[in-house]
Amino acid sequence: NNILIADEYFTDFPEESEKYTSYLPFYSLEIAAGGFADSDIQPQPESWVNIEKFGVLKSFSQEYFISQVKGHSMEPLIPDGSYCIFKYGVSGSRTGRIVLAQKIGYEDPDTHASFTIKRYESVKTYNDSEQWTHTQILLKPENPKYPVLEIDPDSAGDFSIIAEFVQVL
Repeated sequence: NNILIADEYFTDFPEESEKYTSYLPFYSLEIAAGGFADSDIQPQPESWVNIEKFGVLKSFSQEYFISQVKGHSMEPLIPDGSYCIFKYGVSGSRTGRIVLAQKIGYEDPDTHASFTIKRYESVKTYNDSEQWTHTQILLKPENPKYPVLEIDPDSAGDFSIIAEFVQVL
């Protein structure tokens, strides 16, 4: 049930003036998850997608990219094979947001990759000086047939949020 975008939606060399207005860079999720994790230097995009052909008429900053999501864990919100816009460099509270996350030593049951796309939830506790710590981090699928991924706060160092889901094209 893979969704394919016709070749006419892709180009390898958009005009400089069309980048991030008419076209967004396309990365496989493996590259996005690995390439954006610890670096301000973006990997070279595999291609560029003409977002105007999808009716997306706005300018984006260089933190935005497109990737194809495979798997059923976020259905019906994100259908298997969907091309989606993401924004890397997630800031502020992540609770309730859909994120691209990577965890060392983790394998997604749907894709068998070390990254996953899920809804982020966390439980925090506060000490006397109003400083908080995570007591629980949950990555929740939309599809109830898939398990909730619980991140142990002690192993949160092996875990990173790469990007935030923006929309399905």
